Amino acid sequence: MQEEKKLCTPIIEGDEVVMDYMEKLKKINENSEFQSLMTQEESAQMMVNTYVREAKEEGAMEAKKEMILKLSKKISLQEIAEITNLSIDEIKKVIKDEATF
Repeated sequence: MQEEKKLCTPIIEGDEVVMDYMEKLKKINENSEFQSLMTQEESAQMMVNTYVREAKEEGAMEAKKEMILKLSKKISLQEIAEITNLSIDEIKKVIKDEATF
């Protein structure tokens, strides 16, 4: 923050409107109530990001399962393992789990 202030000072020095704005912004940022709101907002955004990431991972795994099931009818488990980067045991489990539905 100090470095940014050094860079901005020559530009804003003498501009009373900007200086007034910067002072008000500084006071708002120091306000604990405002900081609490920002923390809550940041926390909520982190939760959203986590849900999105989990959904993408679940979707990717579902797509991989579908691919395994289709490929298992045409190529060997070893070849599927090479394509999917899963172990043969993991591939067998996907196939077995699908057979139980």
